[in-house]
Formats: sequence, structure tokens, C-alpha cells
Amino acid sequence: PWAVASYLPPESIRFDLVILDNASELRPEEVIGSIARGGQLVVVGDHLQLPPGDLPDLLPEAEPAARGLSGVNGADRPQVEAPGVPDRRESILDLASLRYQPVRQLRWQSAQKPEKLISFSNSEFYHDRLIVPPSSMVEADKGGVSLSYVEDGIRTGDVNRPEARRVVEAAISHLLNHPHESLGIVGFGRRQQELIQELLEQAIEDNPIASKARQLWRDRGEEPVVTSLETLSADERDAILISGAIGRDPEGHLRPDLRGPLSSHDHGHRWLNVALTRARRRLVCFTSIRSNEIQSGPGTAWGLQAWRNFLAFLETGQHSRASSDMFQGAAARITPFEQAVAESLRGRGLRVVPRVGSHDGAVELAIADPLEPDNFLLGIEVMTEAGRAGGTISDRYRYRPSILKARGWRLHRIWLTEWARFREQEIERIIRMVGSLPAV
Repeated sequence: PWAVASYLPPESIRFDLVILDNASELRPEEVIGSIARGGQLVVVGDHLQLPPGDLPDLLPEAEPAARGLSGVNGADRPQVEAPGVPDRRESILDLASLRYQPVRQLRWQSAQKPEKLISFSNSEFYHDRLIVPPSSMVEADKGGVSLSYVEDGIRTGDVNRPEARRVVEAAISHLLNHPHESLGIVGFGRRQQELIQELLEQAIEDNPIASKARQLWRDRGEEPVVTSLETLSADERDAILISGAIGRDPEGHLRPDLRGPLSSHDHGHRWLNVALTRARRRLVCFTSIRSNEIQSGPGTAWGLQAWRNFLAFLETGQHSRASSDMFQGAAARITPFEQAVAESLRGRGLRVVPRVGSHDGAVELAIADPLEPDNFLLGIEVMTEAGRAGGTISDRYRYRPSILKARGWRLHRIWLTEWARFREQEIERIIRMVGSLPAV
């Protein structure tokens, strides 16, 4: 945004429309030049994603605590403002949300990611309002999330060295076994990040194959990156490794001041949400404590509560607000029309699975491949006179089909009126379609 003010004189050009993307990261003073040069303004952003970065040069030199630099441990402590210092993280999105009402929410998640990578954040941060279409192939969803518990993890000072070593071992294994997948590592706290970076550099130098894999990604512009939770960017990687770094001290105590950036009431949950959604294929979480060891109460920061919920989600496969099982409750959600279609097709020997996916992104009926039952040959959209409840015409006829097709689905639509008049013809049409389709 600074380039607009630098290279475009105020009266040289005027735009009909100005769109500000990732607006949660933009301060008003950064974009005022762009706004002034436009006739209409669209502000797009997410209050639960990255806030604007620090501007330490704008903060009073006499207040180091305001920059999170108080003492040796300051980098791991939540950012707090000094008395009398205004909030330097206020974004143009914050101002626009107050000025322009109502705020529209974009619900469709079109990124090509396994559903499991989105399910926790969708439930914890977005109250299941995001629509996440499923994939038609189990191969596409082989990534997802997993937990790696470090039993001997000990937090000494600002770092958890055993956990850092485990993360580096996993990183080297990834470079050796998945050389064509990019890699990112997130450490909770800058000291943990620096330790992982140091150990990783040494391990790569000692392994020529891993060094070659890193050079491959460096040439492609996606070099393996090690970052802290506080300095995380919006860049994605195929695989993300997270080091929670939280652990007991050598005496066995888990002290509150060892919980790091998640204790920030303003930004801890936003940093965590970004970290949990940067992976394209798989996310591996390394932790030295169990979820029940993190005590939470009314005054606990959302970031720390969300981390506790995420660990419980990985331990049990369940979230406190919703299950991640894409088929749970499918029978309860199926309509009589869908049930009639499913039973008719099953009577002709087809394996029909109802409601593949979760919430509004689910495919009503799916025909499974007889050779690969976890893959689906055909998705059937079951339509009533009123269409599909809860969606707009654009959702139903444009966005949803295009996103599902991008995720490998072949689709067929059945209308209630056509089913009532030409039931047998509809069944025969589906039988012929399935017979003519190649295996997934």
C-alpha cells in the first residue's frame, strides 16, 4: 500500500474501485492513499487472522515493555501496551467493520485442503459457519492433523530442547521421504524458534540428501521456513510442524509464565488460528503436556483455551463444540426425499453414502466405488422446488458445483418434480452414468 502514495501523484489517476485484501494486517495510515484515489471501496479481511505487525519505531523509547522486550523473557510474553500509548494494531478492517454495516461473511472454503485441516478452526473460531466441501477421494484427504507427544519434554528457561530435537528429526524425515512437499515449522516463542532453526541447520548440513531437498524448494521459492508464533506470516506450506514448547520445568512445575504468546488476550488466539490453517496437506503438533494439564478459567486467554481444546481434539478426535467425523449424524440429517432416492439406488446394487462432508458443504448422496469404497464415483444433488435450504442461488448453482468439481466430484442433479413423474427413468439414468464412469 505504501507504493501507491510513493509512485502515484494524488491527481494523476483515479480508480473506480479499490479492494483492500488481508485488511486485518493493514493500518489505516498505510491505505489512506489508496482509499483517497478510489470511487468505491471493498474491504476484505478476517478479524481472527493476523493483526498488523509491530511498529516499534512509533512507540516511546522509554517504554520497552510496550514492545514486549522487558527482560530476557520478554519475547515470549504477551504484547502489552504502555499506559497512555494508543493501540498500534488497530487495522482498517476494524474501522471499516464499525463504519460499514451490515458486514458480509464469505463462507465458502475453496482451498484444496483435507477437511480435517479446517474442521477444528471452523468449530473453535468460526462456530461452524465456514462451508468446507469434502473431497471425492480418500487419497486427497490422507493428510490431516496428528499429535506427537514428547514424554521427556522439559522447559528450561525459554526453550524446550527435547521437543525441539523431535521437531528437527521429523523435519529431516520429511525432507527425505517427501522431497516434493514444502515444509514450515512454527515454534511457540522466539527462543524456541531460534533453537529449532539452529538444530535444523546443523542437521541439514550433516545430511546431503536433506540439503539437496532444501535447495530444491529454495529454487522454487518455498524454502523450508522456521518461524515463531508471533512472527508467523500468511504463507502456506504443504506440511506444517508445530512445537508448542510448553512444558514442565526440571522441578516438575508448569508455571503460568511459561505459556508464552498464547497468553496474549488480544492476539494469542489469532496467531494460533493462523498457525493451524497454514498447512495444505498435513499438520503435526508436538507437545510435552496433555490437554488436561492446562488449567483454564474465566480469565484465561482465548489462545490458551483454544490450544487446550486443540490438544484434546487431537487426543480424542472430538471437539467440545462438534465432532470432526464427517459422517456423524448423517442419518438424522437426511430428508425423506434423499432417503427415497438412496433406497431406490441401493435396491439396484449401488452403495450409497448419505451426507458426505460436514454442515452446508456436504454432498447429499454419494455413489461409492465398489473397488475402493472410500472413493466416490458420483455425487448426487437432491433438489426440491425451493432448492437447497440455507444457500443463495449463487451458492447453489455456481460456487458449490465449481468447488466440488475442483475437488474431484462428478455431479448429477435430481429434482423432486422429475423424481415424482419419472422415477424409473431417473434411476436408469444414474445406473448408466455410474456404469460409464472410470474408477476414481
